[in-house]
Amino acid sequence: MKTQILSAIVIFAFLPSALANRVEKVVSYIRSESLRADFSVVTPDIRDEVIARIRKEADGPLQKLNLGGLTDYTLLLRLGDEKTMTELVLSTREAFLGGSGLAFHEELGRSAQPALIPLIAEDFFRNDGAEVLDVRQDDVVGVKRPFSIVMCRVALEIVFRSDSFADATRKWARDTVWRTDESPTLTREVLQRWWQANEKSLAEKNYRAVPPGESLPLPTKMAASPGPPPANEFEPQTKTIPTELNKGTAKTTAIPRRETEGITHNQVASHWLLIAIGMVVVVIGSLIWRMRAK
Repeated sequence: MKTQILSAIVIFAFLPSALANRVEKVVSYIRSESLRADFSVVTPDIRDEVIARIRKEADGPLQKLNLGGLTDYTLLLRLGDEKTMTELVLSTREAFLGGSGLAFHEELGRSAQPALIPLIAEDFFRNDGAEVLDVRQDDVVGVKRPFSIVMCRVALEIVFRSDSFADATRKWARDTVWRTDESPTLTREVLQRWWQANEKSLAEKNYRAVPPGESLPLPTKMAASPGPPPANEFEPQTKTIPTELNKGTAKTTAIPRRETEGITHNQVASHWLLIAIGMVVVVIGSLIWRMRAK
């Protein structure tokens, strides 16, 4: 019985260290690969710790939203961190409507996070005009849109980038996002009806049940609408998972043989080292127990 207890103590002593090491590897992997990463490596048992680490680095020493954390905020959005989603939506509203704060609308769209759509749906209903203006600042040319249209475009971009939706729905969103400037009023109406028809499915995260919405007319002002996103932005990105992170939860893209062998040998060596340490502790414990028994 004592031998079993000692063995259990040895095993549990190594668990926190092993878990922390795994979290560190996962964080390093998804930060290096960014949105190309396969986020299935963030399993439920380490999700909160992974989010906490990335959030701490994103916020920086002042622990508040900052432009230096843009890349990490997009990762946190992809991970579905509710705090990050809420804060970035509120900050974007304040930037556009109140003239303060940071606008993260581009990060919201790039995240491909469907859970954001219910958080921005109220913005589809803003009656804030239909004026789309070409603006120039120094040598930079851009487009100024009503905030309602900015958020309609965010929703469409999320849909066409996310493989959670059916292909037909993604195609509709991809074909629609570059037509929004032609008629902002009609854009709002189309997104309002699409949201109202699918609010329940989106709230329940039943994204496959969400059908395409109505089509918008082709643009006549090509200067304001540069055309649809490149085809490769609609297709899923190639995902690579280091062998040490692949636990059967996702497919692994081929890794050069030399790199794979190096990882495998390290894993085997670590495995046998832990077993050896455990056996030594058990043997010593058994000897002590026998000596005391005499």
